[in-house]
Amino acid sequence: MRSAFLKERFRRTGSPVRTLKVCLFFALACSCSASHAQVLKGYHHTAWTIENGRSAVWAVQQAPNGFLWLTTPTGVFRFDGLRFESTDEVTNRQVHNADIVTVFLSSSGGVWLTTRTRGLLLWKDNRVTNYPDPRCVPAAEDGIVEDREGALWIAASSGLFRLKNGNCEQIHNDPAFPGGFPLAILMDRAGTLWVKWPTGALYFMKFGESKFKHWPLGEDAGGEYAFLKQAPDGSIWLSDASGLRRVTGYSDPTKPIAGSERMRKPQSWFGNFTFAPNGALWASSGQAVYRFERVEQYKVNEPLSTADAEAFTVNQGLSSSIAVELLIDKEGNVWIGTTAGLDQLRRSVFSTVAMPTTTDHQFAIAAGDDGSVWVGNREQPLTHIRKDGHVQVFAKTRQCIAIRRAFDGSIWSSGAGDAHLWRTTGGDPSPVAFPPGDIRSAADIAVDRNHELWITTFTPDSYHRVGTTWTKVTDALGGSPASLAPWREIPTATYSSHFQTS
Repeated sequence: MRSAFLKERFRRTGSPVRTLKVCLFFALACSCSASHAQVLKGYHHTAWTIENGRSAVWAVQQAPNGFLWLTTPTGVFRFDGLRFESTDEVTNRQVHNADIVTVFLSSSGGVWLTTRTRGLLLWKDNRVTNYPDPRCVPAAEDGIVEDREGALWIAASSGLFRLKNGNCEQIHNDPAFPGGFPLAILMDRAGTLWVKWPTGALYFMKFGESKFKHWPLGEDAGGEYAFLKQAPDGSIWLSDASGLRRVTGYSDPTKPIAGSERMRKPQSWFGNFTFAPNGALWASSGQAVYRFERVEQYKVNEPLSTADAEAFTVNQGLSSSIAVELLIDKEGNVWIGTTAGLDQLRRSVFSTVAMPTTTDHQFAIAAGDDGSVWVGNREQPLTHIRKDGHVQVFAKTRQCIAIRRAFDGSIWSSGAGDAHLWRTTGGDPSPVAFPPGDIRSAADIAVDRNHELWITTFTPDSYHRVGTTWTKVTDALGGSPASLAPWREIPTATYSSHFQTS
């Protein structure tokens, strides 16, 4: 399988160098099992695959204006969440999509495009500028970074290059500086450039300096792929054949760390990865996409294990087990580029609540505190379901026809138990005196901003409660009430809620 994947990548790029970034994903499929991870929950999934006219997505970047730019086997496309536009369309035919291999988005708003025949192109302010020097062509989709002065640092097939003021220069920094093409480059938020080489060496150069320095951590026997990313806390993380791990400290990643020798322990292998703003780490492998909630528990040079992660797999809808790119957008959505298309994971607005089992599928419902919910129906007493799934049933209410949460957080409910009307303020429900002479349950409940209670009953009649005194207001509200209709005439009221399950 690995050889088949290599052939596909070579066919697309025409360069064996570019195959090295993801050539081990099929091997990872055999070495990184999703069976030890928990199932990812709480996310809504959408996929764009061949049915939507998409094929593999090798890289995903987000522009300052929110657009996504996708690198695919058939060129580069811009995506707004609904429509895919080729570079032909975006540039008004100034650039032909069939000639585009990769894209890099500059902080200045420019779009750098790697071509098959013309070197680098810069599309900015609706103009295209050509930088034809073939040496400054990245060898992989993530082979360009930008420094604080706007210069590009490029991991090319013949080494490390810098494109500044239109001049392409190769970096010959030191006789001991490794040759060949860099496996990974990263420009951190302090302006320090990090470079990982096939020999296994990791080097860095601070902003304003002219010499690279060797970094002792993260150095192994070498390999065919590597990914470098910076966490929100400032630390530098590395994914390569020795696992995914933190290789620096926090506030100053370039400061040496004492007692940080390589930890020899069983590990899981990953490919690309990224961080969410809250510090959660998302990583891909040949089996699944993983989410790690708390990576700060890992020591320096301690590889991550899938046993500590949640997994999203093809069984849950992932378009392919081979995920090669991960991006967290400005809204916190997770975008996944796979060999079969583009996937999006976004936090679910709704979560599943285990409802009591009854033959009556029409429930009254009201929101509680801290993500909890209050429910009930003609067969189910007033029930409180907490966010963690804990269920508390108040049997003495016997049934629950209507529920209303007041502005002060108290819960009002009606039914035909020991009392027709109940008020809950944090403990057990307390009975509330019902309008005299009307023995039918309340069909609807509302509480106005003065904390005064309004109800309609199955008589049918409407009542208003001030203090402990009830007043019949059916005629004042225009006759016999119908469901929530009376309360629409009371601008200070809130309304009872009902829903039906299928």
